[in-house]
Amino acid sequence: MKRTVILLATLASTQLGAESPKTFSLSTAFQESVKQSESLASQEQTIRIAEAHYLQALGTVLPHLNAKASEVIQDTTTTTSGSGNSVNTTLTRRSRPEVAINLQQPLFQGFREFRSLGISTAEREKNRLNVARVKQLLFADVARAYYTVLEVEQELKIQQSIRGTLQQRILDLKNRMNLGKSRESELLATQSQLATLQAKIEATQGLVSTARDLLAFLVGHPVQQPLEDAFKVPNTLPSLDNWLAKLEQRPDRGSTHEAVRLAKGKLGYEKGDRYPTVDLNANYYPYRVGFQNDIHWDMTFSLNLPLFSGGAMRGRIREAAAQLKQTELAEQETRRRSELELTQAYHKLAAARSQETALQRAETSAKAGYQAELADYQLGLINNLNLLQSLRDLQENRLANNQAHYQTKLEYLQLLLAAGDLPPKELSLEVTP
Repeated sequence: MKRTVILLATLASTQLGAESPKTFSLSTAFQESVKQSESLASQEQTIRIAEAHYLQALGTVLPHLNAKASEVIQDTTTTTSGSGNSVNTTLTRRSRPEVAINLQQPLFQGFREFRSLGISTAEREKNRLNVARVKQLLFADVARAYYTVLEVEQELKIQQSIRGTLQQRILDLKNRMNLGKSRESELLATQSQLATLQAKIEATQGLVSTARDLLAFLVGHPVQQPLEDAFKVPNTLPSLDNWLAKLEQRPDRGSTHEAVRLAKGKLGYEKGDRYPTVDLNANYYPYRVGFQNDIHWDMTFSLNLPLFSGGAMRGRIREAAAQLKQTELAEQETRRRSELELTQAYHKLAAARSQETALQRAETSAKAGYQAELADYQLGLINNLNLLQSLRDLQENRLANNQAHYQTKLEYLQLLLAAGDLPPKELSLEVTP
């Protein structure tokens, strides 16, 4: 019995341990947002559409094979028997059944069929790259929401820490007032600062809830667990030229390149209308009646040479040429804009890192200054107002340093997004479909 109780207690403790809160990582957030995102799911369907277009284009090149069966039934009540001619007899039969295996094969379509295949291939690759870029943008949105939660929660902890310090100061001032060492105005000033801080804490708690709501929207469910802060900005970064060399991997640049290929293919497809077309239509007859019984197959070659279409052909070619020019201009703009985005992101990151370093030094100095002011206050060299000002400076420096710390992370992620290098390699997540 005792062993049973011990076993049950062990199982219960194990279950409680299994149900204990776990941390929620950025990798998990991104993976769940991929499953949740409607825009990504809709974009992925464009790949299916492009694959369907490829199959349709392939169908214009491959032969079409059909089984056909027909039966002609006609009125023969007034038909004379004739002279026994087999053709006459066949044509005047009441019923003329026929079974055929039909083959249709385009032999030459002005190279349009091959243009169709090229167009479908370019469309499929373009859509694949679009989906990859949408995933990168989704990761950037998730990371921004994720680190916003971390930033405001850390800000709340800093404010709560300062609140604890102020509450301790109030207790100390009350004791000093009882001893006649402090004035009531000092206590009132500290209580006023505490009330102001409490109002800021209430506002920050609202920001925490709002930030978690946005993260919940992206991942598809409320997130109650503590968030991990495992992603680090490297201490050293490659030069700007090295980052610019990475731009060719950006999916949106590849997508615009495929769009140009697509437009060129459409122009070539429309120009194919100028060429003649040659088609083959062949039949094999397993069953026929009358004089056609011994004719087992036939084939027809047809040639179509376009002479005049009222300007419609020329209009379609001009439209396709204009669309090609548009896509070439769009590709050029995308390339220039991507270089601008990367350059700006690189310089913003450099500025953010310098700011964070400076604020870290400022926080260290402010902390040391507060400790020195506290020692002077205890010796009676300064009053409480001086100490409160030193504490306020420390609070502002801690909050500014916290904001700069997470801003540096976001600027680095923005640099990776501008280079098309998201998610970061250390997260081991794929973005390509």
